[in-house]
Amino acid sequence: MSLSDPADRVYTHSEPLLFGALKGALREFVAKDESLLLWPKAKASIAHVLALRLGESCALHLNLPESMQVDIMAEGSDVIVHDRDGNLLIGLVFSTTYLTQAQHDQLRLLQKRGCKLVIGIAFLKEKEYFLLYHPKRGSTDYYHYRRHTSEVVLLRERDKSGDDGQQLLLSIKERKKRKKTTPDR
Repeated sequence: MSLSDPADRVYTHSEPLLFGALKGALREFVAKDESLLLWPKAKASIAHVLALRLGESCALHLNLPESMQVDIMAEGSDVIVHDRDGNLLIGLVFSTTYLTQAQHDQLRLLQKRGCKLVIGIAFLKEKEYFLLYHPKRGSTDYYHYRRHTSEVVLLRERDKSGDDGQQLLLSIKERKKRKKTTPDR
């Protein structure tokens, strides 16, 4: 079949296969490039390296036509796998902190545009995991990508109908401040 044959288009790839390619890219990023997370204002560098790793992983895990490209800072995403004719395969939006509401909105926009796999990534350098955001119709799934085992664990699903624009609240307990005691006199 020729590459222009609609039956040969990449959007026939299943979401689990695409997610497997993303996991492979994250595994290589952690193994070879994790130090970028310590750099100040390194978003462009992280996007560049993540795009390289995603391109390598897609080549290993997926049979993509040559028309598919991996670009950074295009189509409203930080990293995108697309054919530059509007067919979006994988769209990534990321931050070195938790994603903002604008970034959540961008994930939803990519999804509405027909992007096959849309993922937000919070590269939390102080944690042993990356927080993955996977928007679905009416909800968002939150996953932990455990950096040193490459394991992905569902953390929570948040129903969009109850979404008031606030960040997912994780169950982090606040420490109570102790009163200073004065020594007995």
